[in-house]
Amino acid sequence: MTTRRLPDLLPDLPYLDAAIALDVYAHSSLYYDGKPVNGEYGDNQRLSILGEAVLNMAVTQSLFCKKPLKSAETIVVRLVS
Repeated sequence: MTTRRLPDLLPDLPYLDAAIALDVYAHSSLYYDGKPVNGEYGDNQRLSILGEAVLNMAVTQSLFCKKPLKSAETIVVRLVS
């Protein structure tokens, strides 16, 4: 059985324009009530949740590629730590 290395499986990182980068790195305390939400991607809280999910997926994929027979409990423990 041949397994492909993780870097071969991952897509390239997306380009972030200045407006998105500012929202990604700005702390939520800098926003005021009633600030318009970007219609394309929402707000930085939404981006944070999405980023965490993608990171968890990448870690799970990496663990699975390295040790495909690990138990589900072991993978969950590694994700949490």
